[in-house]
Amino acid sequence: MTVREIPPSVGKSYEGLSSDVKPTGVVINSTFLEQDTQSLWITHDGTNWVLRDVKAMAGQAIGAVNVTTASTQIKAANSNRVALIIVNDSDTPLYLAIGQTAVLNQGIRLNTYGGVLILSRNGDVFSTEAVNGIHGGTGNKVATYQEFI
Repeated sequence: MTVREIPPSVGKSYEGLSSDVKPTGVVINSTFLEQDTQSLWITHDGTNWVLRDVKAMAGQAIGAVNVTTASTQIKAANSNRVALIIVNDSDTPLYLAIGQTAVLNQGIRLNTYGGVLILSRNGDVFSTEAVNGIHGGTGNKVATYQEFI
């Protein structure tokens, strides 16, 4: 498919396939719709494109993991990952490690009842590596997640 400009109502909009090279040197905040994936991209500088909306991502996985007092895998490595959200749904802080064994009182601390980690290609922190967690309380503690691919 040839990339074609869509007449603007506000700003510039483009469409094409996900395999097409997105245009550069375009108006800031232009959008590009991938017809085959329905992913909507935006450029804030006229050259580099980022996904505009998580809803546009093709697949999602949701779930919950019982984290123990030993390093527990919350999400496996996934080279197709676009974003991952992990939430502490327990009464005890969780400590996370990306791509390595989780260690109590080290790494990324998720506070109780809603502490969150967001890994996003569009954000400041991103990884496709496994994420592991641990806690220092008793019994199992729940971490919920949603992964976008």
